[in-house]
Amino acid sequence: MNKKLLITAFVLTLTVNSIVFTQSPDEFRIEQLPNGTIRILGFLDTQKKRSDTMVIPNRISGIPVTSIGDDAFYFQLQRSDFPTFPNGLETIILPDTLREIGDNAFSHFTQQRGGKLNGLVIPRSVTKIGDSAFFDATRQSSPQILVLPSSVKEVGVCAFYSWNIGELYIESVFQIIGKPLGYGEEPFSSINSSSLQKITFPANWPDSTLVKLGLPTGFINYYKSQGKKAGTYVRNGQLWLYSGAASSPPDPRSTVRTSEQSQQTQPQQQQQNNQEISKFFGIWLWDGQMKITISDSNNLKLELFFNNSGYQWVYFNYQIDSWTLSTPSKEVADRGYTKGYKLSGKVVSNGGYFPWIGNQINDTPNLFIYIDNNGKSLTFASGDNKYTGWFFTKQ
Repeated sequence: MNKKLLITAFVLTLTVNSIVFTQSPDEFRIEQLPNGTIRILGFLDTQKKRSDTMVIPNRISGIPVTSIGDDAFYFQLQRSDFPTFPNGLETIILPDTLREIGDNAFSHFTQQRGGKLNGLVIPRSVTKIGDSAFFDATRQSSPQILVLPSSVKEVGVCAFYSWNIGELYIESVFQIIGKPLGYGEEPFSSINSSSLQKITFPANWPDSTLVKLGLPTGFINYYKSQGKKAGTYVRNGQLWLYSGAASSPPDPRSTVRTSEQSQQTQPQQQQQNNQEISKFFGIWLWDGQMKITISDSNNLKLELFFNNSGYQWVYFNYQIDSWTLSTPSKEVADRGYTKGYKLSGKVVSNGGYFPWIGNQINDTPNLFIYIDNNGKSLTFASGDNKYTGWFFTKQ
């Protein structure tokens, strides 16, 4: 009896947390596309108050979200009487299943109660960004890092109209789509050119569309004078200069380090983080019934056995993409767990009696793990970072 209740509690914890982070199937108006995937058309409840962050789920009821429709959030964000984001809207989190962002999908973002977009990440699954998709989204923001990954093949006119961009990374040539609008016909029309300090650009952009991007004329002329070679171009006063091969784009959500001191301390800090992460590696056991194996910084496996036998009720392999320092919640800290990380990643295989749990975990943006001061005990949390009641000891 106790075993059954225990397993049920585990399932419910993961289920509740996945619903929180997917914002539930009832959060959005949706339609199912001919290929079976989902397109989001906007909010269902236009009177519901939300935080300053909008999370677009990667799945709804287990079905991938691949598209955000035309005008999906345009009118809802622009209306002055719309109470959805009473404190303003600052962050959009897009899923890695997304392929298309429609025309005007998030247009006039900043006009909704003083919202200002920060740290937008275009997933590497996206192939098309529509006309005016993020029109006027960063007028009130500090200079942003914008990365258009190589997956992007089409970008609409005025997609990033009036953006305040500090660093721009365009990884490959794309086509400009859409008809000219009254206020511009370039993807980067009316951007704040004085803020733009760095452009990483591909080679041999066709002349026919190069001048239609909306980038500074000085950059365009210098790029052509350098034989249109790929690489990073930086502003030096009123001039543009070639600084070398294309650099890897930073995370747009991170603070851009510009001082010499921060550049020197970054490798040291990374080395320290790696040493802390290594303390989590190994096999952790709970009462002979559950086992967590962390073989390296990229792989985590969880197994839940039935009645101390070899029969697996639940197992999943979780591919870790990143480790980020995490402050434990009160429930976790009160148990003596002080060192922890938030893991971002995805379940790459799952099974057992409840194989669907692995799919639900994929709907949760992150997992949390903590160890105590002596490094001999670990606890595992998901979704809301609350204490779960599972104590593991190092094998």
